[in-house]
Amino acid sequence: YYSQKSQEDWIAIDGKSLKNTLTDYEEKSQNMLNVVSWFSQETKLIIKVEIQENKKKSEIAVVLSMIENCDLSNKVFTLDALHCNKEITKTIMESKNDYLITVKRNQIKLHNRLKELAQITKPLTVYDSRDKSHGRDVIRKTSVFDSQEVRHKNYPHIKSFIKVERMGFRGDKEYSQTLYYIS
Repeated sequence: YYSQKSQEDWIAIDGKSLKNTLTDYEEKSQNMLNVVSWFSQETKLIIKVEIQENKKKSEIAVVLSMIENCDLSNKVFTLDALHCNKEITKTIMESKNDYLITVKRNQIKLHNRLKELAQITKPLTVYDSRDKSHGRDVIRKTSVFDSQEVRHKNYPHIKSFIKVERMGFRGDKEYSQTLYYIS
């Protein structure tokens, strides 16, 4: 499905903490500004941005509000693992958009289930690629799986899940990493 989407349909949503705005150096719970931006893959421009103090509103709450007030449709929002929760996925689907969200150990049951299913299920498709840039030599194996076994009350909208295996070198150091995504 996503291979049919052009770049104009992909929006990367991400938050960044501005460390130089830190005000309470001595406090245990430090306050700083966070910027949440929406980056268009097509135009290579930021199309939405919101700034907040992390003590007043969390990044998750900001992203949720931005999606609720979104006038875009038929887009694919990409988000990091912080946003892997049922409220975000539900709100994205209600806004007539789709998502690709990283799943890490912050959702341990879902992560473990995806890992288990990837070991026992045949993927719908597999794509291998190699990238030599920025001082790295990376080989990626991307496997896309049907989501029938994954769907449950917290994530009823999952259409597929993806496993990305990365192996390569950063300088002289070898590394490998396996990531999972829901879509």
